[in-house]
Amino acid sequence: MRSSLKHICCAAATVLLAHVSHAQNSSSSNDDPARWTQEDVTLQEQYATSRKELAAAYKMAVDACNSSVASDKKAQCLADAKSDYEQELSLLGFRLGPSR
Repeated sequence: MRSSLKHICCAAATVLLAHVSHAQNSSSSNDDPARWTQEDVTLQEQYATSRKELAAAYKMAVDACNSSVASDKKAQCLADAKSDYEQELSLLGFRLGPSR
């Protein structure tokens, strides 16, 4: 379960980076909401976006536990998902760098 949450987080980050890259290269005439093409400039913005991504990855992991895990292993799956989420959240500050 831990590796699947990490895969989900990596996939979310990859999608976000690909979207930002595409947004920078495309014209401003597309139909995407402005918030999708605005770069996170400050550390607070980066932190908020990362928290949202982690929360979405956690929800996906919980949904996966609820839908595809045998009932006798569901509690452990959910505990692993929560543990992974809390660990990733605690490391978030280190990944973004020191605050100034």
